[in-house]
Amino acid sequence: SWDAQSPLLLPGGWQLLACRVQEAAMQLARANTDPYQVFLEAGELETWLEVRPRRTGDRFQPLGMEDGSLKVSDYMINQKIPRRARARWPMVCLQGQIAWIPGGAPAHTRRLQPSSRCVLWLRLTRSQLG
Repeated sequence: SWDAQSPLLLPGGWQLLACRVQEAAMQLARANTDPYQVFLEAGELETWLEVRPRRTGDRFQPLGMEDGSLKVSDYMINQKIPRRARARWPMVCLQGQIAWIPGGAPAHTRRLQPSSRCVLWLRLTRSQLG
């Protein structure tokens, strides 16, 4: 298990910080311009978070794509994620589904809406030592 108060250390010197936010989450999300920070609809309070590398056959429904999905490999090309980094790039999953690929927008199904009650804030950073 992972204590959301301390960063999750990832390969390559990356760290993922997560916490639930309530107050002003919609305003913060609208003002966000950092592709390595995201506000997600967390759904149930017992949501489990998994950070893993890409798997063969992974698909992702990026923000704005109301129907269907893209192969993660195609999405990474579109986002200009360097080829050498793609195999180890973190996929943030909620309840077994890719909710965010850092460097891009959240999954359409995890976008914040006026009815969102439980918001998860995530920020991926690179340590100075990595």
